[in-house]
Amino acid sequence: MSHITTTTAKELTQRHVAAIRHGARSPVITKHTAARVRGKFLRQLGLRPEDLDAVGLAYLDLYCASKARVELMSAHAERHPFIDGDGKPAGYASVYFKAIGGARAALDRFVAHMSERARRSEDASMILRMASTANGDRRTLQPPEGTAS
Repeated sequence: MSHITTTTAKELTQRHVAAIRHGARSPVITKHTAARVRGKFLRQLGLRPEDLDAVGLAYLDLYCASKARVELMSAHAERHPFIDGDGKPAGYASVYFKAIGGARAALDRFVAHMSERARRSEDASMILRMASTANGDRRTLQPPEGTAS
């Protein structure tokens, strides 16, 4: 007589997570980490998602997804060095540096988009507040001509 067992969704999730090394390629883990990164980023800037337009949200999501991958691989790197005993880079090293580049590029595009939005609209004060909070430097984002900063 054969014995048939069923695996619950919780057990499948546990098995899946146990097999993950750094999590940067797991959509579930990356999504969760990106949501945390997004919340922290918006809090630091004093913004809410409602303050952003669709393009700004898209750039923010790109940044947060890349930043999440970087954070996950950085945590993995603390336990497993980039260079092994034979002097060879770890398998995730190239993905790690691509994620860093992706996060930087997405953040640059986000700032450029928000700068352009500030130049062409009346919400310049919100954008300038964001820039001064992020960089401590108002030179990054300039107010539209004829408006007070």
